[in-house]
Amino acid sequence: MPQLLKTHKPQALHSVASSARPATRTLALNGKAWATLRRVVLDQQPLCNVCKVQGYMVLAREVDHIDDDASNNLRSNLQGLCSMHHSQKARADAAAKNHQQPSAAKRAPPNAHAAALHTIEP
Repeated sequence: MPQLLKTHKPQALHSVASSARPATRTLALNGKAWATLRRVVLDQQPLCNVCKVQGYMVLAREVDHIDDDASNNLRSNLQGLCSMHHSQKARADAAAKNHQQPSAAKRAPPNAHAAALHTIEP
């Protein structure tokens, strides 16, 4: 009976591409530090920035890294967004990294939740 050859899993080669990867999160999303920072942002900025500019009052429920760098947790780089606008921005940021445009089917209309919103009165 033939003998089985011992095999091993080859080690991954370190390349320039792997060292050029974008920085990872410095705060765990389920950690106390992120929860505290998130609460500060949403307390200071309770309305979605995008909706507010469009004249709607929608609570910000998510915190977004403006420059799309998850390791940059400076307060000036964080903004409150509603879930819809945070998703749209995340898709656009991912598409920009891949040098693609988001498909029309995945893009929400500009005022997708406008019917359920109230305008801000001056």
